[in-house]
Amino acid sequence: AFVAEMNRQAKELGCTSSHFVNPDGMTAEGHQTTARDMLLIARHANTFTAIRQCVVKSAVSTEIGGKSVYWKNSNEMIHPANRYHYPYIIGMKTGFTTPAGYCLVGTANRIGEEVITVVMGADSSDDRFRDTKTLFEAAFAHNG
Repeated sequence: AFVAEMNRQAKELGCTSSHFVNPDGMTAEGHQTTARDMLLIARHANTFTAIRQCVVKSAVSTEIGGKSVYWKNSNEMIHPANRYHYPYIIGMKTGFTTPAGYCLVGTANRIGEEVITVVMGADSSDDRFRDTKTLFEAAFAHNG
């Protein structure tokens, strides 16, 4: 039911080349999307305050069943001490599967100008961060 709703919502957002068969993006027969569709989904997700507050965090810790659990954000552009840190980054989502390669939907805001980028099929994790920075810089240079 959840995946059926994902597909319905994707169509409602204007996604024309996506079909989801699981909620986590892992490789599965018939599971597909495009950079354009990921942009539409990211733009919509970015309208929710709770999502915006989560994707900008470098790490989260909590207690589950009496055990302390820690998650580090895999978006290296978020972490100030990281070589890929981007000062205007406000988040979004990394991904990787063997067929899709290294992916990153990134959001950045510089002086009130917000940009969303989508990198899919990068050969390495480093490449997705470098490509995303290049796209951010090009977009901000173009917008003045």
